[in-house]
Amino acid sequence: MRKEYIKYPFDLPIKISYLNIKNYPIHWHNSMEIIYVLKGSLHIKIDTDSFMLNEKEVESMIENIQNGGGTTEDTSSATESTAESTAQ
Repeated sequence: MRKEYIKYPFDLPIKISYLNIKNYPIHWHNSMEIIYVLKGSLHIKIDTDSFMLNEKEVESMIENIQNGGGTTEDTSSATESTAESTAQ
């Protein structure tokens, strides 16, 4: 497991990414994360839970929580948003 360091563009406390996710290793970061599946489905792992996230479904995760996922489909795509935490 690795810590993911988020670089926010233009000094804004939010980053939005459009990704084709084949395999995203288990990681954690100091930011809230929101995943929205645009097409296909995505197998998600959050801490010890594991489930499928299908097209047009959304999942949010608080900061400092282990998460990762992937798909066997070549056509899956998702948007991922991370928001900087103001908690110290």
